[in-house]
Amino acid sequence: MSCQSILRKGVTLQKASRASHTKVVRRRADIAKMIEGIVGKLEAVYFAFGDADFFIIFDVPNNVSAAALSLAANQSGFVTSKIIVLIAPDEMDQAIKKANTIEYLPTKQRSPSVLHEVPTVRTQSWFL
Repeated sequence: MSCQSILRKGVTLQKASRASHTKVVRRRADIAKMIEGIVGKLEAVYFAFGDADFFIIFDVPNNVSAAALSLAANQSGFVTSKIIVLIAPDEMDQAIKKANTIEYLPTKQRSPSVLHEVPTVRTQSWFL
């Protein structure tokens, strides 16, 4: 089974009365159970300072599953979160190779009168 690695960044909307070790452990177990319910795997949970209260890294079978998790969590009213699809280094290498095969014509040069006169631009390896 091929999996997508996902980062979920979020903010807790309801402030807990008091943080405790028991609540944190239970919260992590609840998150893992929710992800496993859609054939996913929890990799890590981090709590944070700043604009996000937590970061969750997990693997799921596809983007539909990731979106379903995000919708379910956001509809709970307890958190608001954003999904970020993570790309592994080998996948980025493949994307760069593929990008180098794509011919791109800048928008300004697409008018029919000059279309035949303007050469297409090959993308450059920007991540090397």
